Amino acid sequence: MRRMILFLSVVAPLVLAVSMPNALGDADSLTAFLPHLDGWKLAEAPDHYTPDNLFDYIDGNAELYLSYGFQRLLSAMYVPEGGSEEDAIVVDIYDQGTPLGAFGLYSSMCRPELKYAPIGCEAIVSPLQVRFWQDRFEVEINGADESQAEVIRRFARAVSAKLPACSEVPEIHWLPAEQQVPHTLKYVADGFLGQSFLPGGFEAQYDLEGTKVTAFVTNCSSADSARACLRAYVAALRKFKGASVAHEGSLWRVEHRYLGHVWVGAEGPWFYGARCQDSAEAAKKMAGKLRERFSSLRE
Repeated sequence: MRRMILFLSVVAPLVLAVSMPNALGDADSLTAFLPHLDGWKLAEAPDHYTPDNLFDYIDGNAELYLSYGFQRLLSAMYVPEGGSEEDAIVVDIYDQGTPLGAFGLYSSMCRPELKYAPIGCEAIVSPLQVRFWQDRFEVEINGADESQAEVIRRFARAVSAKLPACSEVPEIHWLPAEQQVPHTLKYVADGFLGQSFLPGGFEAQYDLEGTKVTAFVTNCSSADSARACLRAYVAALRKFKGASVAHEGSLWRVEHRYLGHVWVGAEGPWFYGARCQDSAEAAKKMAGKLRERFSSLRE
């Protein structure tokens, strides 16, 4: 019912345990993170969801949340004092198990053209929704009308104030920040680069003197595993009709109908690469930068 109400009005565009109310406990502990705003009240008891029944709430999109380590969800509907469910604001607090899982889920929604705000570690904001990540949690606040935009942000800030502080996610820094297009860094937990055999990895867009290049990397745990990932990835691309593959120095070059110019390599435990639709040289240059970066991390 709650999801249906909002659907009719909305098209939704390490752990700090000290002094926190049982942040790692059972589902009921998530209620300690619910906000209290003057003029608003809970319409009913919050709903709790686990991996076993998440499909009941977000059927069709539950797999995405599960792929990023979903543990539990608390969903609470608020209505104005004296108001009705037509004016409801819904607060969804997703426990994704780890900060990396929370960031990954959040990053899957990021686009450069969206609007952002400093709520939690970062938030995507619109007149009808605020979505942010903080520590191991991904939070979504949905309203029913654009006139609620500021109230929705108040709810978001109130939840953020109750959650554990932002935690460092070292993996975010695997790819270089220099020339990276803002809000394009993504962590893909399953099916990285469209391949089920690869572990979760990162990708981001870069602007190299006006040419857009996508860089990517995953940590395969060992140098042998990274080389195995490299061989398997090149073999997978080779299967496409018309694809050409060449070994050039420490990198493999693939010309691919859909991916464009692709350069990939392995350095230590990292399997990395770059692709570009417009320029083989730009992709090669980015891949070379990654090779130097990961080579230095081995030393």
